[in-house]
Amino acid sequence: MSVDALEAGLGGAATHYTTAGLPAARRRAFWREALSNTFGSVDMKVPDEVEHGSIRASSVGSLQAVMVEGDPHRAQRTKRLIAGSVNDGFIVVKVLSQGALRVQQDAREACLSGGQMFVYDMARPVELVVPERFQTKSLALP
Repeated sequence: MSVDALEAGLGGAATHYTTAGLPAARRRAFWREALSNTFGSVDMKVPDEVEHGSIRASSVGSLQAVMVEGDPHRAQRTKRLIAGSVNDGFIVVKVLSQGALRVQQDAREACLSGGQMFVYDMARPVELVVPERFQTKSLALP
């Protein structure tokens, strides 16, 4: 896996994952792994043909800021995955900058479009369905 790790200001670390420059045959597996590495144990469903994906993450202490741009996908965090995960103590505040998505947690569902914000708890099952190219900006709070 090709990952550029950079030192960020404020004493934090930054990571950049991108599908740019990868052969088409490797993009799908790379993108699934990059999303899971960034957001913890998730069941990722991505299309066979991933054209574009970029994740920029910076952390200061236990606070993490993440910007993701990419193609359609579905991410599901189940009770089983949460039980084996170390990233379940976070509340995520996410702004959908571009695109559309559906989020479901605790029997509640919301459909969002660009410019809208939502919050979810990584300690409880959640599903995100992104049907089109998108951009999100997230803040993960302990």
